[in-house]
Amino acid sequence: MFADTLLVKNLNNPDYMKVILNEKMFLEERFAEIDHDQVMACTKDAGHDENKIPRKIKNLIRQIETMDKILYLRAV
Repeated sequence: MFADTLLVKNLNNPDYMKVILNEKMFLEERFAEIDHDQVMACTKDAGHDENKIPRKIKNLIRQIETMDKILYLRAV
């Protein structure tokens, strides 16, 4: 089992999806609302926090393919 399997399985839970989608029809709509600059600013600010974001997560956020991976996992 992959480490993120449990998170992906939550996508099959209607209550979880209702919270995540926030009245949108599709995950794509929610992700389209994400402000890349704001995410990068928060990531940068987190570097000064005791609870730093791990480098692997930062790299994942910066990858253009991240959305493709998330959409693929949703389809699985």
